[in-house]
Order: sequence, then structure tokens, then C-alpha cells
Amino acid sequence: MKKQMYKKFRYILPVYLAFLVAVSCEDTITEYGFDGSVSGTLKDPSGLIIPGDLNSNNLVINALAEGDVIPIVIRVGGDGTFQNTKLFPVHTTISVSGPVFPVEPVDADLSGGKNYEHDIVVTPFISIDTPSVSGTPSGSSVDINYSMAGNGGKVAAVREPVSYTHLTLPTKRIV
Repeated sequence: MKKQMYKKFRYILPVYLAFLVAVSCEDTITEYGFDGSVSGTLKDPSGLIIPGDLNSNNLVINALAEGDVIPIVIRVGGDGTFQNTKLFPVHTTISVSGPVFPVEPVDADLSGGKNYEHDIVVTPFISIDTPSVSGTPSGSSVDINYSMAGNGGKVAAVREPVSYTHLTLPTKRIV
């Protein structure tokens, strides 16, 4: 009798454990509490977008969370927009770094999973007017006319001249 009960128990126990595991694993946690978001557009004082490059770290938004030492870097897209939807919900300081004149950082409260949308106005070092293109489809050359101008008489910090060392390369092949 005991042996027969043991055989039944041996088959019922794995089925019962599998049932418990299946019922208890219905909620998959993927967010880990990162539900704050920051988004916006980078614009110049006249309201035109300042395009970035997702392939480059030249123009970025830095999101420094309260208590952190290293900021989260958000790249600015070609359409001037930036977005990060997985930030920890705390007070965050948002600043811009790149070829723009410094602006005051912005404080964002992301607690409670808030979405912070803010357009940031910055002055780039150089503005390029819309180019004009002239040429014919059957021609072999195209003329592109554009103008570049400094912004508002502002001048970037004076930099020391860079000195280059002339290196002579060997002309003989070393085997």
C-alpha cells in the first residue's frame, strides 16, 4: 500500500510543482522603476532647429540624476529632437554640451514617472544659411552657394595655437 501511494505521489508532485511555477510567473518585470522621460527639441534663438547627429557624440543632452556623478548622454537627432524614456524617477539636471554657447542647466522633476518635455534654446557657434544650388542635370558641375556667420557677435573662448611636429617617414622598406 505504501509503495503504491509513493508511485502516485511521484507522478503527482512534479505536475503540482509545474502548476505552481506557471501560476506564480504571470507578471514579468521589465521596467525596474525607470519610468521617467525627457524629450524636446534643440532650437536657436530665431526658432530654427539645431540638427545633431545620432552617429556622433558632438551635440548631446546630459541628464544628471540626483546623487549620480556621471550623466546619461542623450544624442540629438538630425531633426533637432532628443528623447530618453527610461530615466530613474528623481530630480534630474539637464544640460547641453557641444558646439554651442553655454546655457543654464534646467532642473526636471521626474518623480512618479513624470514626462518632462522641454525645448532648449541655445546659440550655436556658427550658423549656416540655407544653401542655394545651381547647375543643370546634364552638366558636370554644380555650384553651391552658402554663407556662414558667427552668432550675435559672440566669440568662443580664445584657444592657444596648436603646434604640429613634422615627422619624416622612412623611404626604404624594412624587411
